Amino acid sequence: MAEPVASLPLPSEKVDPIPWPAAPRVVAVPESGPAAKVTTVVQDAAERVRIGTERSWDATQRTFRKMMSNADAKMRYLRRERPLYIIAGVAATAFVLGVAVRLWRSRDE
Repeated sequence: MAEPVASLPLPSEKVDPIPWPAAPRVVAVPESGPAAKVTTVVQDAAERVRIGTERSWDATQRTFRKMMSNADAKMRYLRRERPLYIIAGVAATAFVLGVAVRLWRSRDE
């Protein structure tokens, strides 16, 4: 037959729930005066930085895509026209990695 299930021990002290974070305070910005000018200048600078960052990111993505496209085209050319170069490259890489691993393992002995 089935044995009765033992109840889990309950903590003796009362645990308060974690409070929700406080709502952000909204600070009123004057519509005129030096504070308004500073706010406008800061907002304009932030907008220029955002636009510049977007342009830089787009240029980086275009450059990366172009590099990957060129590498892909070069690999297709090598695979089609010079397959022995690819085999030689893989063999040379394997040889260099084998020597490096052997040196690394002999240092630990």
